[in-house]
Amino acid sequence: MKKLLLLATVLMSACTSFDNQNRYPSNIAQCPISEKNPPAFTVLENKNGKIKVQLDNFTNLFNLSDAYNVKVTFEDLIIQDADGSNAFTNVTDVAAATVSKEPFIVEVPVTRSGIYNFTLSDDGDKVFWKQKVFAIDPEENTISKEEREMLAQKYAPVMEMSTGEETFPATLEYIFNKTEVDPQLNAEPFLITNKNTQSGFLNMFSRGHKFTVNFNYGEFDKVLPYYGNADSVIKSGLSNDKETRLRFRSGKNHLAVYYSVFEHKKTTFVTRDKTVKVVPMSSPYIYINYHFFYAFDTKNGTINKPVAASHILDRESLTVVLNKSRQPVFVIYGAHLANQLMAQLDSSGNRIQEWKGGRAYLNMPKVPTENGRILAVAAKGSHGIYPVKGMYAVALGENISLLKEPAGGGEKLYPPFEANAGQNPKYKLLPLGLENVTSNCNDGYSVLAYSGAVVDVLGPTNAAFPPFTDREGDYKNYTDPNMYMFDIDKAMKAK
Repeated sequence: MKKLLLLATVLMSACTSFDNQNRYPSNIAQCPISEKNPPAFTVLENKNGKIKVQLDNFTNLFNLSDAYNVKVTFEDLIIQDADGSNAFTNVTDVAAATVSKEPFIVEVPVTRSGIYNFTLSDDGDKVFWKQKVFAIDPEENTISKEEREMLAQKYAPVMEMSTGEETFPATLEYIFNKTEVDPQLNAEPFLITNKNTQSGFLNMFSRGHKFTVNFNYGEFDKVLPYYGNADSVIKSGLSNDKETRLRFRSGKNHLAVYYSVFEHKKTTFVTRDKTVKVVPMSSPYIYINYHFFYAFDTKNGTINKPVAASHILDRESLTVVLNKSRQPVFVIYGAHLANQLMAQLDSSGNRIQEWKGGRAYLNMPKVPTENGRILAVAAKGSHGIYPVKGMYAVALGENISLLKEPAGGGEKLYPPFEANAGQNPKYKLLPLGLENVTSNCNDGYSVLAYSGAVVDVLGPTNAAFPPFTDREGDYKNYTDPNMYMFDIDKAMKAK
C-alpha cells in the first residue's frame, strides 16, 4: 500500500489551555502512588470532548537542566482508493507549549476519535518521551451505557478453547493479582524501559534519552498509569523470565470476556487540493469488540516447560460490525501480529489458505455459530481467535511453518446469561470502559492508560493492550479493504 505523509498545520489552540497548578482531583489523590516512582504523566480527565494531563517529575527522571517542550498531534490514516492502494497519513497539530515549571497542565479538545500523541522534547529538540492518549469524539459517543450492555450481551460469543489449554481468559483483577493474591508474584521484579526515542539517520549516532523504572508486580497499578511511554515495554526483572509465577495463573476460576463499543459516524478524506475534510457518514457503523486477557502465553510450550516464544500477559480480540440498524454485517477474527503471515493447514501440513494483517473476516451469513451465538475458536497457547477448529500456523515463505497451533476441540465457555449453556463453564461479560481511560484508579482500569508494549514477544515487534492496538486506536481503518476474507468452504472441507 502506497503511503504518503500529509501535514495539516491547523493548530486548534482556541480550546487549548496550559497552567502550572497541581490539579490532582481528590479522587486521584486517593489512588495508590509509588514513593520510589512518583507520577510523571498523569491523564487527569478524558471525557466530554476534553483531555487533561499533568506533566511532572520529567526534569528529575531525565536530568533536564532547562525547560522542555510539549507538542500534541492527532494522526489520521486516510485510505482514498477502494483497494487500499493509496493512503495518506494526515498529522494535525493540536497544541504546543514550553514547560518551564512542573507540575504542568495540558488541556486539549477532542474533535476526532482515536489516538492523541503527546511528544516531549528537550531544548535541543531531542525527544525524550512519547505517550498516546485514546479519546472519543463526543459526537461518536452517543450510545447509552444501557444499550452498550444490551448489544454486548446480544452478540457475546461462545469461546471454544483448544484441547489441553492451560490458561484461560480472566478478569484483569485476577491477572494483576488483586484477587486470589499470590504474595510471591507480588514480590517479583518488573521494569519499564524505553526503546530509542530517536528516529532516522541520527539514530545511528545517538542513543537518545533512555529510562528504566523498576517496581514489583504488586505495584503495577502504582506505576503503569503514570509511566505510559509509547516507546517503552514491560519486562520481567527475573534472570529467567520464564520462571515467573504468572504462568501459574490459569484464570479458570475467574473467567471473563470484556467488551467495548465504538461508533463510526464520521469519515476523513483528502480533496485534490490536499484539504482534509471530516464529514458525517451516510451509513455509520457500530463496532462491538470482545477482549480476552491472559496472564501467560505458552505458545507451543507448557506452563511447566515454557519455550523461547512464551511470554507474560496476552490479549486477543474479536469484533462484530453492525450497520446503522443495529444488524450484524460481518465478524473480524484477530490472531497474531499484522506483519506475520498466517496460514490454515490441512491434516498433511499443507496450506489451505493464508493471509496477513493480523486479522480475517467473515460476512455474517457465513459466520459459524454455537446455539445461535458467534463461535470464537481459540488456539492453544497463543489464544489467537479463528472462525473454526483446525490447525493454524505462523508461516514463512511458501513452505515453512514457524509456529503450528491447534485451535478448538476443548472446553466451551458461555456467557453467563445463556440458557443453553448446560454444564459448560460461564464467563463474566464486563465493560472495559475504553471511551474514557485515565490514570484515575476510580475510573475503572487505570493500568490501561499505559500506552507502551505490555506483551514482550520474541522478535522486534511487541504488542500493546487496548486501547492502543489497531482495533481500537485506528478502529475506523480496522475494517480496511485489504482485509482477508476467511474461506470457510475451504476450511470446512479440510476438517
